[in-house]
Amino acid sequence: MQEEIRLAALLHDIGKFWQGTGEPHDERYNHLTTEDYGEHGAHSKWSASFVVRYLPVEFQGCERLVLYHHNPKDYELKIISLADWLSSGERRRLSEGERRGKRMYTPLKSIFSAIDIGKGKPSEYYYPIKKLELKRDVIFPRRIEGVRGLRVDYNRLWSEFVGEVERIRTIIDFDAYFNTLYSLLQKYTWCVPSAVWKDVPDVSLFDHLKTTCAIASCLYDVDGKYIDNVISGLEKRYKKEKLSDEEEKALNKHRFLLIGGDISGVQKFIYSITSEGAAKGLRGRSFYLELLSESIAKYVLRELRLPITNLLYCGGGHFYILAPKTAEKDLERMRRVITEKLLEMHRGELYLVLVWLPLSANDFMENFGRAWEDIGKEIFIRKKRKFEEILNSHHILKYDDIFGPFDEGGAKPFCVVCGREIKEGEKCNFCNSLEELAKELSEANYILEIDSKEGKVKGDTWRDLLSEFGFKYEFHSDLKHIGRIDGKYISIYKVNDTAFLGSLDVNVSNVSFGFKFIAKETPHVMENKKIKDFDDLANDSEGIKRWAVLRADVDDLGKILSEGLGEDRTISRLSNLSFMLSLFFKGWVERISEGSEYKDKIYVIYSGGDDLFIVGAWDRLPMIGEDIYNDFRDFTCMNPNITLSSGIIIAPSKKYPLYQAADFAGKALEKSKLSGKDRITFLGETMKWEEFCEIIGLMENLKRMLESGVSRGFLHKLSRIYEEYKAQVKKHGELSARYDDRYGRWRWLLAYLIARTRSKDNERLLKEIESLIYKNIEHLPVAVRWVEYMTRE
Repeated sequence: MQEEIRLAALLHDIGKFWQGTGEPHDERYNHLTTEDYGEHGAHSKWSASFVVRYLPVEFQGCERLVLYHHNPKDYELKIISLADWLSSGERRRLSEGERRGKRMYTPLKSIFSAIDIGKGKPSEYYYPIKKLELKRDVIFPRRIEGVRGLRVDYNRLWSEFVGEVERIRTIIDFDAYFNTLYSLLQKYTWCVPSAVWKDVPDVSLFDHLKTTCAIASCLYDVDGKYIDNVISGLEKRYKKEKLSDEEEKALNKHRFLLIGGDISGVQKFIYSITSEGAAKGLRGRSFYLELLSESIAKYVLRELRLPITNLLYCGGGHFYILAPKTAEKDLERMRRVITEKLLEMHRGELYLVLVWLPLSANDFMENFGRAWEDIGKEIFIRKKRKFEEILNSHHILKYDDIFGPFDEGGAKPFCVVCGREIKEGEKCNFCNSLEELAKELSEANYILEIDSKEGKVKGDTWRDLLSEFGFKYEFHSDLKHIGRIDGKYISIYKVNDTAFLGSLDVNVSNVSFGFKFIAKETPHVMENKKIKDFDDLANDSEGIKRWAVLRADVDDLGKILSEGLGEDRTISRLSNLSFMLSLFFKGWVERISEGSEYKDKIYVIYSGGDDLFIVGAWDRLPMIGEDIYNDFRDFTCMNPNITLSSGIIIAPSKKYPLYQAADFAGKALEKSKLSGKDRITFLGETMKWEEFCEIIGLMENLKRMLESGVSRGFLHKLSRIYEEYKAQVKKHGELSARYDDRYGRWRWLLAYLIARTRSKDNERLLKEIESLIYKNIEHLPVAVRWVEYMTRE
């Protein structure tokens, strides 16, 4: 019955998708009336039709739960009904004057259109009815002028969806089938609005189905009296009637947990390594952390016997899980076990903060975002008390296990990358394995995740360490030569491609299929296909031979999460917001980096969650920074409340330590934030993005001037003009220096320089240069220095 409840919760509203096509439901439900399926449950007939028409016979037992979830008369139906209600807390009712929608005329409104932290009124943008793909015309929202019918779009999408659902009938293991169906729902219902009639259509059907299933999975085995009181209490609250004491108590009773996990020590683990061969394993080091956090999150799910829907978010080294309150005792044990494993694996360098907060039904209905915010505060506090769970436990642990030396000392060699003591060679087994991981990832089209408690292996490669949590990973360019797979459950993920059922010819009953978006673009030396090191990246630069670091992240993300959605910060909305940000940073940044102007010249070390870290040829990073910013603004509906800041630092030499470059890039990013945000800091100067775009134009024009034969002395004279401007600013202030003719000697000098340099061939170019300098005189040194670097031999 537990499996039936989960599947019913995942599919209870799938009929809304089918309704968009205008097709009728199965004739067997024609005799049913509103009294049978509930006042708001007409779509249930289409949902039940989907179950009996497209699901394997073994899983059609959920038909009754799907059909009658709006008219619950027994315990199982009440679980689905309550989960549906708690998940629907995100729906914002239309205000007076707002037009009620019809499914065939109402597209999904972007979650980014709803965010407002006081920086300007956001505009409404919508998504097309298309399956999820990493294509601009699919995942980038658009303005809609006028209303047109969506029936043709719904029919096309539904036909593709049920075609793929029919293909997975051969999967007979429940978990494998459930997880594959989950991926198909994400692929096809991410763009379908959950509710359109009386509610703002800004929550996707996928997020509603996912969170309903997550909540229902936590309600299984909860006493029926509690569920009855919560349902009756919610009904009375909706009708604005007085609640009984039992109903009030039930609504406030803690029956759920929000679990938060965060890996501490990430920055030091990735960046505090020597430059000697570091680039070759850098992406592997970063991706290992992604695999580690995902393995731990799924280890928690497995131990608590929860489905993938309960993993609300995983990325950027942290995760959030929804669990029943009864899991608290198991979590105490798991926290200690995870800490001990990480201590043994990483000698205290990495530590997982695992915290949880109790939730009530009211927390779902009133403001789930407050719990999301509070869990972040708990994580921050616990980071300052590392290893507390094992120091305060009854588990036998020696002081030296944490504070003692891990190496033996003496005359033994050390790893040239991480500095660990090794027996022989130049690099430790772990760093060697991370280099191999980076190479495997760059060539992978498929990732195999094998879940088996018996998979634990003693060793010191990244594979050995992850086996501590019962997971093995394999990377393949195709699936032709996989052979037999041993493991309890196997998941095959298509990398950066949602056409994942092309691999269904792998005939194993316990295999699930899905997709992952991963920034995996890695620069290779063309001759031998080896990963480039920092020297290679520097040599690929135009002009001076240097590599550089770009760091960027979303401005005011904490405020966006805590205030941006107003009182509508609910489980479905926050799940959707997290997914969409991850889609951009994990998926779309990869598409940008694949462009011909960047391929094999930049190295996306990390991109996920809400930030990114890129190393590459110095001349490419300002350009990709601008491309990422412009696409991010388009992706987030040009909303003035959602912006991005960046910082770029050029390494002074090819052998410059990565951790120092990373630190200086972080300070450059911080300077952008402190200067007002929505800015970039490059060559020591902080600019608004629109100013930076003009500086790029000025740089390119100045470069063309030099290429046309004008001497480099032209740049030196521009530098002197800027010094004159700065002197006037110091004496008379910026406004006077810029606009008052009495203090505008720099403008006379510029006009004289332009006149002396002008010729028939460059007259138009000089006019553009003069105009750009007048508009951006305060940033002239950036353009001059940039051109000097670009043209220096």
